[in-house]
Amino acid sequence: KQGDAYYLEKLDLSETSISGEVDLGLFTHLTEVNFEKTDITKVILPYELSKLGDYAFVYCPNLTSVTVTGNWNVMGTNVFYQSPNVTLASTRDTFAQFVAKALDIPFEEVVRMTEVKIGKEPTNPYILGQEFELNGGELTVYYTDGSTKTVTDGYTVSGFDPDKLGEQKVTISYSEDYYTKTTTLRVTVYACDENGYLYQYTDSRRNKIQI
Repeated sequence: KQGDAYYLEKLDLSETSISGEVDLGLFTHLTEVNFEKTDITKVILPYELSKLGDYAFVYCPNLTSVTVTGNWNVMGTNVFYQSPNVTLASTRDTFAQFVAKALDIPFEEVVRMTEVKIGKEPTNPYILGQEFELNGGELTVYYTDGSTKTVTDGYTVSGFDPDKLGEQKVTISYSEDYYTKTTTLRVTVYACDENGYLYQYTDSRRNKIQI
């Protein structure tokens, strides 16, 4: 583990007593899995997994769902042999959808976040010492099925210094279902004097804006 990221080269749980649902979504790096002859019922594979090796899910009669991402593009031999109840779940127009059709396996579309943008610019000024908020602004989150949603909280921020006057470039990150997308926003931090004027220093000149 490095920070909040988990790394594993290979996970081989074939012919073990593992059962039920297995969520591997937290793994940042995992190149190969094997659940041959187990009683698992559902598996969520990590974003970075691009290959399912030979016999990865053979003889898993209770397996009903395997969720993969658009990164999956290599399939081994007899991956789902004698696992008759499995459904492949992924985003639309992916290798997984192609495989499901080719093998006559049920396919379930998974809706994932694709990007985050500034949907509405902040409407209120940033004052010296104030922690970052969207200040009347909004994020727009986009999804693989074409839908969107508006977000005003639940994000994280880097690159913002509340004690520094002037323009700053802020990076805003938003996460859902192990996916994180980022966007940037330029903001200006002002000071406020006793008369209610906002000001900032630029090349030793004091520029005031009344509020």
